[in-house]
Amino acid sequence: MFSRINKKIILLCSVEAPFWSEALAKVTRLDIKSALGISPTTMIKWEMGGEVRDVSLHRAFDTMRETVSKRRAMPKDERAAVIGKIDTLQQAIFDEDTSVYAFGERLGFDKTQSQKAIDQEVFKKIPVFRDIYYEDSPRDRSMVQKHFYAFGGCYHVYLERGERTFQGVLRVRYPLHLKTLWAIRAKLNLPKYVNTVGKQKPFFEYDGFLSIKSDVIFWMFEERDNLNADFFQMITERPDLLEGGGMAEGKYLTTQRGRDASIVTGRVLLERREIEDAPDIEDFMSGGMILMDESFDAILERISAKAPDA
Repeated sequence: MFSRINKKIILLCSVEAPFWSEALAKVTRLDIKSALGISPTTMIKWEMGGEVRDVSLHRAFDTMRETVSKRRAMPKDERAAVIGKIDTLQQAIFDEDTSVYAFGERLGFDKTQSQKAIDQEVFKKIPVFRDIYYEDSPRDRSMVQKHFYAFGGCYHVYLERGERTFQGVLRVRYPLHLKTLWAIRAKLNLPKYVNTVGKQKPFFEYDGFLSIKSDVIFWMFEERDNLNADFFQMITERPDLLEGGGMAEGKYLTTQRGRDASIVTGRVLLERREIEDAPDIEDFMSGGMILMDESFDAILERISAKAPDA
């Protein structure tokens, strides 16, 4: 399981981080490793979710400062500015209130760049479900772009749970390049039906991928940041094959929260939402989860009535 500090280290060790272009004369994985004063084994261990000892990470930042201070070809004021950034990064990497994406911003990443940098490290380890991947060939690269164009974007997700309906949010984020393969990355948030404590978010977060077939889409998700991670799967119609293209029905499968972890299944409805601006997407993904008293059939009828072909 990847902790918050593991994810921050992934961003820190990325050759794509704009910070390193300021700090080093040449930017490769080897140069970053040397600047941190760590072995290749330690670097990979930290990036792959291994334990990070505070003393070792503090020592790495000390080595970074020493590396920059020795760059005599760099003007003194620029060296001082970079060392100041190192101080800020050191504080932010240990600060629990500094999010992974806020840490990425200090390295010069925007949010999407941070997401991609983390995903490429996390998901390149073990391609488990082979059929979610596309080959790195001209034909498959064209296909992954075609599929993302057809299904990328934001959706409301309605889950049938007895007499109630859970409204969640789904975003098909981007095509993700994983060494010699491609996959389409998705994020799912569902409302919590248990009390939250302290700074806990009022919704469950899931990371996943989709596998697109001729008539249906398989959606496969794993809960984020939980040692006892839940899995959530859906099989839905392909909205692009339906009149209107704005909604799709299907079934979901997961487990009930609790000691017995009983199997839960039911109907699911996806409703596509046209949201393009980054702030609006962020608001949608953090605020669209509701435990509804409206029945699933009533929601299905209401949304069907809004469809262009209605």
